[in-house]
Amino acid sequence: MKTRSKLPSKEAQEAPISGPVLNPSDQNPGKLVILPKGLSQEARLVTLHDPANKKPARYILCPENGIYEFTKISATSNCPRSWLIVHDQVEAESTKDALPCTPTQSGGRSSDANDYIAAADDMLVATPYDALLFLLPALHEKSKSPEHKLYLALDDLVDETGSNSKLLRTSLQSTVIRNSLEERLCAVCDVVDAGEERMFRLSPKKLAQDLIKRAENMSKDGLPRSMENRFVTEALESPIMNQNRHDSKAETSLSNDQIEVPQTTEEHNNKLPKAVMTNDELTRVLRLRVALSFMLKSYFPAALRDDVELLLASNEQLNLTKLEEHLNHLASVRSEALALRSISDNINRKRLMNDDDDDEAADARAEKKRKQEEKDRLKKTESHGIKQLKKVDISGMKKLSSFFSKAAPKKAASG
Repeated sequence: MKTRSKLPSKEAQEAPISGPVLNPSDQNPGKLVILPKGLSQEARLVTLHDPANKKPARYILCPENGIYEFTKISATSNCPRSWLIVHDQVEAESTKDALPCTPTQSGGRSSDANDYIAAADDMLVATPYDALLFLLPALHEKSKSPEHKLYLALDDLVDETGSNSKLLRTSLQSTVIRNSLEERLCAVCDVVDAGEERMFRLSPKKLAQDLIKRAENMSKDGLPRSMENRFVTEALESPIMNQNRHDSKAETSLSNDQIEVPQTTEEHNNKLPKAVMTNDELTRVLRLRVALSFMLKSYFPAALRDDVELLLASNEQLNLTKLEEHLNHLASVRSEALALRSISDNINRKRLMNDDDDDEAADARAEKKRKQEEKDRLKKTESHGIKQLKKVDISGMKKLSSFFSKAAPKKAASG
């Protein structure tokens, strides 16, 4: 009876494994882009300089619907994902260069030659872009000093903005974009009529008011979850200050000048500034500030951003002063809680060390007691004869073991 199987032959080992072969990875993979509905045939993908950082960026220019920017959406780093791009049967039939999908025997669909897996989880979403942002640097440049606060026509602003980019100047001269620009300029500028033409001059107050209105629309239903948790919930969260201790060892280890710790939330609330707002109002104002900060850092040049932030800081509608007082108070309470926590950790560490010392002393006492009990037990079990033998004086006597040891070697006789 055979107990071992035969090894596969050399030809079988060298035979290639049959199965589907994957195509090599594309060195320049495509991107997943979600475009808006209703784009005209004249819509183009253009590269313009971002007015906030002067770096090239991609935009969609549609003569009928305006300008769109691309917003990049990615999954979190701790949860990587990929995209499986599959062409639908209807889409394949409507596309000339696409191969039709044939159903398989199992009732599903076979893979199309144009189907692929995108390793990157990025998704680009085209969102409307305010064309006024292209004109803001020129408007701010013309109005930053009192002697240059001149009113400018829309054509002059477009020429000034597009002086370094012919494509931008051509894009802003579209009828739809031009009408949108004129409407937006009226919202943020002082306007005068010069015959049949309107003249504009940037008004920082109107610009700040327009930003506040947009921030209210952005935050009225709450900010996105990631922004809400990081910049609103965590910022307004009060630290836990309740540290009641009922351990006698901890109490005796503290010195006489003990640190006072707020024991209840009522004592903590009594220390709040008197002019502080309610929680709902604090949340609303903080959301507005986060939305304004996001818009300013994302779309405004640095020089204009500083001027607008000064106006927003003194705006009575926002009431940022009371919010700053409350946030500063929370920061001081957090620092106090951190200091108390470090003191508490030191006390607990010292108490654990004392407990360890007590345990070692108790173990030593228990071992000594056990040995003493063992000794007493042996004494009780000794016979009368053994007790009498122990009383015998054996000084000067050899031990019994000495008679059974090896004899010392004799010294050699001297010649």
